[in-house]
Amino acid sequence: MSEKKKTYAKLVFIILLIFMYQFYGIFPVSDQISQIICFILSITFFLICWNKRIKTKFYFSSTLVFIGIMVTSGLIMTFFNIGFVFNAFIKYINVLGIMTLALSVYVFVTEEWFFTLKSIIYVSTIGNFIMLLQVIYFNYSGFFFLKVPYGFRNGPRFSLGGAILPFVVLLLLSLVITKKHKLTPIFAVNIISGFAAILYAIQTRQVFISLIISVFVMLFFSIISKKNIVLLLILSTCIFFICLFGGSSYINHYINSFTESTGDYAGSSSVRQGELNWYLYTVIPMHFPLGIGLYDNVQWGEITYLAHGPYGSFTTTDIGTIGDIVNFGIFALLAIFSIIRKMIVISIRNPLLIGIATFIIYCQLTTLSYLVLSNSMERFITLMFIIGLMTAIDRIEREGI
Repeated sequence: MSEKKKTYAKLVFIILLIFMYQFYGIFPVSDQISQIICFILSITFFLICWNKRIKTKFYFSSTLVFIGIMVTSGLIMTFFNIGFVFNAFIKYINVLGIMTLALSVYVFVTEEWFFTLKSIIYVSTIGNFIMLLQVIYFNYSGFFFLKVPYGFRNGPRFSLGGAILPFVVLLLLSLVITKKHKLTPIFAVNIISGFAAILYAIQTRQVFISLIISVFVMLFFSIISKKNIVLLLILSTCIFFICLFGGSSYINHYINSFTESTGDYAGSSSVRQGELNWYLYTVIPMHFPLGIGLYDNVQWGEITYLAHGPYGSFTTTDIGTIGDIVNFGIFALLAIFSIIRKMIVISIRNPLLIGIATFIIYCQLTTLSYLVLSNSMERFITLMFIIGLMTAIDRIEREGI
C-alpha cells in the first residue's frame, strides 16, 4: 500500500476497533444500524487494503467459501419456506460484505503488525476501564451512564467489546507465554483489567470458563522460561486479588451459579435445556438437512413458531452448534468443521495461536456460536476479524515479515 492508503487504512482500522467496543457506549446504536456501520467499514477497509499483487493464499479461504454457501442456502430456504423476505435479503448482503473483513484484516496486519498490536492494546484498555468505572459508579450511585443495553445479575451486567475482549487477553498472554513479547506494564494492565471486566461487567459464565481453559491449554503446550513463570505468577496473583476485590460473597455466588437450582442463573439454564429439547427433537427432524433459513424479523407463520418455540421465548443464538444446525442444516456442519480443522492445524504449526483457537473451538462446540447472524452479529464480525488476524500472525511468524 502507498503511504496515503496506509494512513486511511490505519484510521479505518481504529474506527473498526472502537466500533467493536460499541463506540465506548457514548451513544446508543441499534442492531440494524450496527450492521450497516460494520458493512460500510468492511467494504471501505477492503477497498483500501486489498492488493492484487499479494500472492500468498489466504489460509481460511475455504472456510469463507463454506460460510458463503451456508448463508446462501439459508437465504434460499427462507424464500422457499416463507417467500421473499426483504430483511433476510439485506442481512445476506451484509454478511457477504462483512466477510471481506477477514481478507482486509489479513492484508493490513501483515503490513502493519506493530501498529495493529498497539491499537488493539490501547483501544481495549480504554474499553476495560470504562466498563469497570461503570460498575463501580453504579454500585455507589445506582446510575447507569453508558448507552448500551444492560441487565442485572451480580450488579449491572453489560458489555463493551464483549466478543473481542477475550481474544485480546489471550493474544497478549500468548505473546508473553511464547516469549514473543515482554510482560510490560501496559500488557499487565490490559490483561488484568480484561479479566476484571469479564468477571464483573460481562458476567457470561461460558466466556469466563472458555478463557480459563484456553489459558491452561496455552500453558500446557508452551515451554516457558523461569523468568516468564515468575512474571505470570505475579500476574495471576494480581488477577486473584482482583477477583476477591468484590468480596467473598460475590465469588461464592458466581461459583455456586454453576450448580444452583433457583434464581436467575437457574432460569437461564432451564430455558437453555428447554431450547435444546425443542430444537433437537422437534425442529431439526422436521427441517434437516437444509435448516429453516434466515427468519429474523418475521413475525408470523410456522417458521417463526419453530424458531422461537411454543411460548415465543426460545432462541437459536445461545445453544452453539445446535442453533446453527437449526438455521442452516448440514451446511452449518460443513462450515463449522472447516473452522475447527483450520484452527487446529494453524495452532499446531504456530503455538502463538493455540489459546485463541482453543477459545473459538470450545465456545462453538458448547453454547456460544460464532456463526450467529441475528441481532448485531457481534460474534460473527469478531470471527471474521480473528481469522484475518490469525492468518496474518501465522504468515508473519513463518516468513519473518
